[in-house]
Amino acid sequence: MGKTLLKKEIGNVFHLAILGVFIVAIFSGLFFSAQAGIFVIIAAWVVFLTWQRPEQAFWALLLFAPLLPVLKITQDLSFVTPLKDFIIATLFIRVVVLPLLQKKDPYRRNEILLPVFMLIFYVCLSVLFSESTILGILRLRDILLYLPLLWIGRAIVSTPQDYLVFKRIIILGFSLVVLLLGFQYLFFGDGMVLRYDPQDGSWIRRASSTLAHPNILGAYLICILPFTIYLSWQKLWKNWRYKFLALVSFIGVIALYFTYSRGVWIAFTFSIVALIITHLFKEGRFKIRALFFAAVIILVVLIGLPRTRNLLRTAFDPTYASNMERLEIVISLFANSTNLSTFFGNGLGDVTQATGRMADISVEDILANDARSVQVAKAQTFVDNAVLKTWAEIGFFGVLIVSWMIFGVLKFNWKLAVRNKNKEEGVYHLSLFAVTIGLIILSFFLDVPETFPVALYWWVFVGVAQALPYIKMDIID
Repeated sequence: MGKTLLKKEIGNVFHLAILGVFIVAIFSGLFFSAQAGIFVIIAAWVVFLTWQRPEQAFWALLLFAPLLPVLKITQDLSFVTPLKDFIIATLFIRVVVLPLLQKKDPYRRNEILLPVFMLIFYVCLSVLFSESTILGILRLRDILLYLPLLWIGRAIVSTPQDYLVFKRIIILGFSLVVLLLGFQYLFFGDGMVLRYDPQDGSWIRRASSTLAHPNILGAYLICILPFTIYLSWQKLWKNWRYKFLALVSFIGVIALYFTYSRGVWIAFTFSIVALIITHLFKEGRFKIRALFFAAVIILVVLIGLPRTRNLLRTAFDPTYASNMERLEIVISLFANSTNLSTFFGNGLGDVTQATGRMADISVEDILANDARSVQVAKAQTFVDNAVLKTWAEIGFFGVLIVSWMIFGVLKFNWKLAVRNKNKEEGVYHLSLFAVTIGLIILSFFLDVPETFPVALYWWVFVGVAQALPYIKMDIID
């Protein structure tokens, strides 16, 4: 009798929720835009499916995340991309908050819990000091949106079978991006991003695939390639799947070269060097002497290529156009800073005031789901330097908190990579250490913490890394 009554009450709440969704959809469609009304209905359906099948929703998010940026650049489908926000929020409530309230959440140590909570508190406080509250809230969303994936990844990847699915999803998504890049290069070359090479006066076609921009593709490859390269090298002769992964990784490295992004090249080099050094400590110098010399030869060959050498040279040329723009941003940020703002920041989104840019955004644009206006406003805060941007918005104190958090991630993965005897787990921790080093270097050339899908994957990777010590990895193939 009690169960029947409970089901009836749940059914009543569900019907009321459906009615509420349709009322909000009709209101949004009448007073804002038809697109906003349709989005409300789609978002409600996505939330319902995510709640019913959280694991499948998580895998779908990881698989299709690299495909979403290409939708953002379209006028008609860009409104679909915020659906990932609803998926992440629903997953967090469903697999993290609810089990915690029901006291069903297993204990798993979180080495970066304190700096993460300090960062959350500090950036929320920084919104109060923003000149533009709306822009500050949008920046807060960029910073905090992917952070729950730290706990979501820890909760969902809880068995060896979950880890196998996770690994295959990441590799499948990576393979899809690389194969679509080849398709783009062969058949849609006219749609690729162009870059002018001042050395030989020619226009260069830059690879972007489904990530919409070469820099974002490069950041994504830095996030994935260390893992696929090291995994395929460790298990190359085990079966045909790892041979295929080695082939796709090789194509991925070629794709990274064709991004013609100096920052990406430099960051990837640091990432591979970190991979080699960590492996030296793990396995011993003599066992990987051939690998080390091979890596050196590859780097010498790459630097020896005329176009590569010329573009790398421009990375340190202050008269180069993009470098001059970065220097002007640095000068303007320092010129508009006070002693107080140096330590505590100007507030989220206030990079626009320091650089003299205008960010025209209103509440109506957000409620109407005008994705283009929101994206244009957020683009005004880009300075192509995440370290400088962090310092400008949340000050030296905020930079210390972020550095503390990243150091915790590096320390945790270094320790487990060097000491872990399980080959599969060692590969994962070592690769994440190298990925984090690469993204740190890339942060001096790109706004990495808010770059989708890189931020999404990094937080998931950190969460899974914290879950692996509690999983019996010995049975992993």
